[in-house]
Amino acid sequence: MHDLSFHSIVRMTSRSRRGFTLVEMLVVIAMIIVLLSLLLVGLNFATRTAQSANTRVLMQSMKQALVRFQEDVGYLPPVLDEERRLVEGPSPSLSGAQYRTEIQGWHSCTSLAEYLIGYGQNVQDGYGSTDLGEVPFTGIRSPGLDGVWGAGFGPIADRNPVITGRVYGPYFQLEDERLLGGLTPGGDIVFRDQDPDFDSYPKVIVDYWGRPIEYFRRNYPPGAITQSYRAVDYDGDGNLDAVPTLSGVIRLRPFELPVGAGTDVPAFLADDRDDRTTSVALQSAEFALFSPGPDGGFTSLYRYDVSIDPTGATPEELNRDNIVEVGP
Repeated sequence: MHDLSFHSIVRMTSRSRRGFTLVEMLVVIAMIIVLLSLLLVGLNFATRTAQSANTRVLMQSMKQALVRFQEDVGYLPPVLDEERRLVEGPSPSLSGAQYRTEIQGWHSCTSLAEYLIGYGQNVQDGYGSTDLGEVPFTGIRSPGLDGVWGAGFGPIADRNPVITGRVYGPYFQLEDERLLGGLTPGGDIVFRDQDPDFDSYPKVIVDYWGRPIEYFRRNYPPGAITQSYRAVDYDGDGNLDAVPTLSGVIRLRPFELPVGAGTDVPAFLADDRDDRTTSVALQSAEFALFSPGPDGGFTSLYRYDVSIDPTGATPEELNRDNIVEVGP
């Protein structure tokens, strides 16, 4: 055996204690960044998936509540505007192009909270005591034949509810108060912990991204929300034509349809790519609920996503993640 000299031991110790080089440190940092990026992407995907699933469950519960409401009063809630005023749908006497344009925007985000939960005031729906504020706060009286507590087709100030009558609801209870928003006059959504005037705003039920869930129902004749258009003479030939269904709202149409599972809408309701396909379920539906999904976007021009790039290289996927719940 050879004895190790003192100098040999010092040289070996020096080599064993040599630190990372700059290049090695940069490689390690880069690897950490890549791993963190992958982790963040995975977490973001998992969050979006969970939010989508929760929104679907929420909308399915709202669908069931709407069915129960219809069973009780005989009709579906009307379409209200952002100030909770009753609005009429597009007239079938409009030209095809006009009807197609107007039906895209005929929906409500305030009907659901008012009719399913009962977020209103005694002077509007005849429910609750006003001596010490609105007590209880949720629930409604029977809306009556006109559906809006005696107001007919007019602004909310014209409502004149009958104080007596059966009490309904709430048909739907929010497990999470963060899903109830207030709609400001400017169109912003605020929540109870953000705005001291929250109670004074019209209420909306929001999805898990904080955007109002929209409510669509079949077009009803003026002053008759208890019924829906079924036939009208569109072309003036003296014959009744089938009235467009909810398939007239392009954003409600399925993004994709299995082969043989679709049907057609009238030619004047074709989208901007002359696509007339829709689902059988949407053709027969009485109402529908809509969330734009994780990206918050949609288009009412195309049933399915198209490229806005002339080369076709950059498709704009706005409608693929839309969430639609169709009622019976």
